[in-house]
Amino acid sequence: MHNAPSQDGGVESLPSGRQLLERPFHHNGGNCWTVSLDFSGDDPLDPARSPLVLFEDGVELGPPHSSHGEIRMAGAGRYSHWESTLYFSASDNSNPNENGRCYEIEYSRTRYFDYHADYAAGILGFYMSHLGANWDVLRGAEVLEIGPGRQLGPALLMAGLGAHVSCVEKYHRGWNPDWHPFLIEALLRLIRRRGWVIDERPLILSLETASFDQDAIQILPYSIEDLPDSFRECWDISLSHSVLEHVQDARIALRKLCNAMKKGAVGVHRIDFRDHRDFADPLGFLLLDDATFEEVTGSYKYTHGNRLRLRDQMIALAEAGFTRIEFLTEMTADPDYLARFIPLLRASGSKFAQISEDDLRPLSGVFLLRK
Repeated sequence: MHNAPSQDGGVESLPSGRQLLERPFHHNGGNCWTVSLDFSGDDPLDPARSPLVLFEDGVELGPPHSSHGEIRMAGAGRYSHWESTLYFSASDNSNPNENGRCYEIEYSRTRYFDYHADYAAGILGFYMSHLGANWDVLRGAEVLEIGPGRQLGPALLMAGLGAHVSCVEKYHRGWNPDWHPFLIEALLRLIRRRGWVIDERPLILSLETASFDQDAIQILPYSIEDLPDSFRECWDISLSHSVLEHVQDARIALRKLCNAMKKGAVGVHRIDFRDHRDFADPLGFLLLDDATFEEVTGSYKYTHGNRLRLRDQMIALAEAGFTRIEFLTEMTADPDYLARFIPLLRASGSKFAQISEDDLRPLSGVFLLRK
């Protein structure tokens, strides 16, 4: 088996051209079908690292990196290159063994980094929509982004908007010549294609020096729980996107965050309360007692989510010292799903057995904070 993207984020040793997928495809439930591949793709530590593009009769399908539950339930061309298996659906949810169509894959470096550039722009747009201001709010601001992963796309865009961005990322390994130059080139293409008025100099300087512009971006190699207390009242704005559900100790993490923010600072933090093992069963991990949760999730337990509910997070935020805590619900559990799930939860030996239905209903949302 070959690795498509490396663990450090590069895309090496990719086969060229399109490859025909050979039948038979194996049914994986609902609209989902699978086929084994020679290249490894997404995994729990990096769920969007595969550069694979899937075509049906020459037409690109997607979105890629879809959850397997979404592929089974919604289909319509969604797919996921997960480890050594392609999980996919036909555009019309027909049986790909019988519909007479040709399915091909291609490993595309350009499409891969354009996807990540578009994703970074989407994250920036999400942040800005909740900061309630135009891009000028970032000019001269000290910004803290928690858990951005390896790519730093939103941070690079914010640097172009005049912010000084500090990224708290324990697992960041610094500038990667097989990753960051291609991402920055994709970001520059995106900026020019969309006609955005962004200062390109921090991005171009990073390309020219093969390192992040230190006047614009600082990497802090910590988890938020481990951020030194010396970082006190440093930042005007704090941001994160689906990170807080993965912290190991929310009370410590949020106390560190509040300590690091200036008085009057604001925060925008999206959180996803679902069981990341299977979004079709978003509360499934609440059925497990602590010992079973430790056993079945292994070293990936916090990748799947820390199981804290909205009420737990609200209490931890108040205890940390935030003066304004607002939660905007984005997704809620389907009523039919809750009707099936709650009797199972009540009969379980889990510490969540008696949790209220109101605490189960929110599945994701956004915290708007002020210190």
